[in-house]
Amino acid sequence: MHDIFQLIHLSTLINRTIASVRSMIHGLHDPKIIITVDALPLTKPRRRRRAKGSPVQFIHQVENITLVEEKIDKVEKYTDTLRKYFYNNPSVMILSHAKHLHISNNIQNALDYVDMKYVYIVQHDFEFIRQVNHTEIINAMENDPEVLRIVRFDKGNDPLRVMNFQCRPKKNGCNVQKYKKSQFMLAQWSNNNHITTKKYYREAYKMMGPTPRPVEGFFMANWNNSDNCFTVNQWLYKFEPGNPFLNHLDGRQRTLSLANFSGMDTTTE
Repeated sequence: MHDIFQLIHLSTLINRTIASVRSMIHGLHDPKIIITVDALPLTKPRRRRRAKGSPVQFIHQVENITLVEEKIDKVEKYTDTLRKYFYNNPSVMILSHAKHLHISNNIQNALDYVDMKYVYIVQHDFEFIRQVNHTEIINAMENDPEVLRIVRFDKGNDPLRVMNFQCRPKKNGCNVQKYKKSQFMLAQWSNNNHITTKKYYREAYKMMGPTPRPVEGFFMANWNNSDNCFTVNQWLYKFEPGNPFLNHLDGRQRTLSLANFSGMDTTTE
C-alpha cells in the first residue's frame, strides 16, 4: 500500500506543479511540458583509503542484485503511473532512461525535444505560488541577451543566502548586484525553477562535460575560478525576502502525511 501511495503522491505533486506553471506564469500560452524520469543509481560511491597527502579517491561498488531489481522495478512502476496519469494530456511528454543520468544529462536529453528559444527548468515538487510576468522577463532578456542569460525564482530565502559575494570581478562589472529598476538581482546558481535559453544549457554542457551531476554543483564550484559572473551566476526575478515565488511540496516525502493532499486539484487539463 505504501508503494502505491508513494506513486500517486509523486504523480499528484507533478500535476500540481504543472498546474502552477499554467496558472501563475502569465503570458505563457499552451506550454509543452517535458517530464524526465531518471533511473536510480545502481552503485554506491565508497571512499578508498589513501596515503597522506594524496587526493581522495572513490570506487563505485555495485549493490546486490536484489536491491538492483527493486530499484528498477520501482522506476518502472513510477514511469508507468505517470504515463497513465497524463495519458489524455497531449501537451505532456514523458521521457525515461535506462541508466542514472542525474540532473545535468536529463536536461540535455530533454532539450533534444525543445524547438523553442526559451525554456523553463522546473523541479517536480517546486510549485509557483506568486505571479510571474513571462512577457516582462522575455523582453528584458531579449534586450540584454549577454547579461540576462538565466533568471530564476526564489523560495523566500534570506538575502545573504542568495547573493553571490564571492564572484565580483570588477573588470566585467559583476560587482553591480542590481539590474535596472531592481527587477533582477545577481545571485548564486541554483537548480531551483528558472528560465533560460536552450543555447545557454548547450554551452553549459560543454563546460560541465558528460559526468552525471547536479548543475548547481558545477557552477557553485566555479564561483571563484571564473572571471565572468554573468556565466556562473543567475539573476533572481523580483526578489523580496519573505515573499517567495516557489513552494516546496516535499517530493522526497520527509513530512509525508495524508493531510498534505486534502483539497488538492488532481485534474490534468
